[in-house]
Order: sequence, then C-alpha cells, then structure tokens
Amino acid sequence: MRKDIKGDTVRVYLEGSLDISNSKALEAELNEIKTKNYKKVIFDMIGLNYVDSSGIGKIFYFFTSYKKTGGEVEIQNVKSPKVREVIELIKMDKIIKIS
Repeated sequence: MRKDIKGDTVRVYLEGSLDISNSKALEAELNEIKTKNYKKVIFDMIGLNYVDSSGIGKIFYFFTSYKKTGGEVEIQNVKSPKVREVIELIKMDKIIKIS
C-alpha cells in the first residue's frame, strides 16, 4: 500500500490482497490519514486482486467515520472481477461513490 497526496486529497493505492493478514496495517494508515484532515480520500484499487471481509470492513468503517467529519471518500479503478463482486455483494457501490 502506498499513498499520494495532492493538495487536500490523498490517494491510497491498494495492491495485491487486502485480507486479515494486512488489514490492521491499512487501519493504522487510515487512522493517520484521519488526523491530517484531508478533504477527500480516494481508494485506488487498480492493483487489488483480492479483498476479504476484514479488508472491506476497514474501508467501510473508515468511510462512515470520515463522512461524519465532513470528508469525502471515493473508490476508483476496481479492475478485479473478484473485488467488484465483493463490493456489489455487500452493496457498497450503493453507499460509496465508485468510478
């Protein structure tokens, strides 16, 4: 996972697998992002091949708490059919903007 900051927007690149083995690292990174008060956080999933419930849960929890502070969250570049299937299965695409 890496991030790119431009102005008041931070892009978090998710790559490989996001599962129980590394979701705590994502949570730590997201907690740090919360403290910086960026206006928008983009999860770029172009390199993400797999996500399980722990990974998607960290993203969803971040979204709900960040939205309460006035921040925006967006998901972009969902290329993996498996990842898209998980997002659609839990109807996250109806809650978080996906482009």
